[in-house]
Amino acid sequence: MSYLKLCLKRASKASVPLIVITLILLSAASLLLFTYLSRDKEVKRIGVVGNTEDTYIDIALTLLSENESFEITPLSRDEAESLLKSGDIQGYAEIPEGFVSSAMKGKNIPFTYIALKKPSSLYHVITKETVSSVAVLLNESQNAVYGMRQYLKDNAMKSQLGEKSEEMSFKYVSAILQRKNLFDVKTVGIADSVSTVEYYFVSIIIVFALLLGASASPFMIKSHAGLPVLLKSRGISPLKQVLCELFAFFSVIYAIVFSLLFVVSFVLDASLFIYALKLIPVIFTLTALQFMIYETSDALVSGTLFQFFASLTFAFISGCFYPSFLFPRLLRDMAGVLPVGSAFSLGRSLLSGGAGFYDVTLLLLWCVILTALSVIIRKIRIVRWGI
Repeated sequence: MSYLKLCLKRASKASVPLIVITLILLSAASLLLFTYLSRDKEVKRIGVVGNTEDTYIDIALTLLSENESFEITPLSRDEAESLLKSGDIQGYAEIPEGFVSSAMKGKNIPFTYIALKKPSSLYHVITKETVSSVAVLLNESQNAVYGMRQYLKDNAMKSQLGEKSEEMSFKYVSAILQRKNLFDVKTVGIADSVSTVEYYFVSIIIVFALLLGASASPFMIKSHAGLPVLLKSRGISPLKQVLCELFAFFSVIYAIVFSLLFVVSFVLDASLFIYALKLIPVIFTLTALQFMIYETSDALVSGTLFQFFASLTFAFISGCFYPSFLFPRLLRDMAGVLPVGSAFSLGRSLLSGGAGFYDVTLLLLWCVILTALSVIIRKIRIVRWGI
């Protein structure tokens, strides 16, 4: 019990630099958020090459222009290629020759969207999908109207061409312009039924706890086993040593996380007190993982770097920076059962109120495994020193 008090006292001294680091991280995050919110909305230019005089093509361009993020610019091929290479346009849609005449004959020559061959950003992907969706509306509308005209011609009803074409065209235009009423929007979230904001809120907590743990390396890394050997000779077993030190380490990290959530609850006018209490097993698992990593280190610089990069790697593959569904299936499944992935999953489930037996059991199992590994490593280091 006396050793636990000493560990808590030592941890309280370590909390001062951790609080300073917390303030620095909060300041940096606030600055980034302010910069993001205050920036002007960027409008992407999309070029259109080819005949833009046809009614249906004009409808397609009008649909694209409704999106405030896009600016549609008719261009020649040379102009489009030049502007694309210089980065002045996002890409350009090329309408092929005979596009309208082929549609009138019931054939479909699709127009293409051209962009630079380079790693696609999310904006490139969204732009391409937007143009493609409009292309589908354009092609299907043209095929239907011109197909109807051909049917009338083949069945000796040319006298109705004007009336029926106008009637059908207006029906399509009306349906397209009112397309928002064709669907019911249901937000299902990214994972565990949480919204994007909630997902990254939990992600920030996980990453923040890991960064705090990395900042505690000067207090956690033991360059030699002198103290553990002395404690063992005084009757304090490796199990008691690890439990006391781990509890003190967890107490400091959790106290800072809890205080931060307490402050955030006032800023956002949201009750996070109960949620902060439920996060105890999540934070304990993260600290147990970091404690075990520190047990394998006996040099401050290498141990700090190893802990830092290991924590960020675990956080990355667990989906804390990018949603995990963007990763290959094998990596996704593997990350989901690792300590950080399990902690992240339970944190999301607790926020949505749907924490299951599997999530809780897996996390508790990791707590036991990581603590047991720390005890084994401590015993090995003690034995290496001759006791």
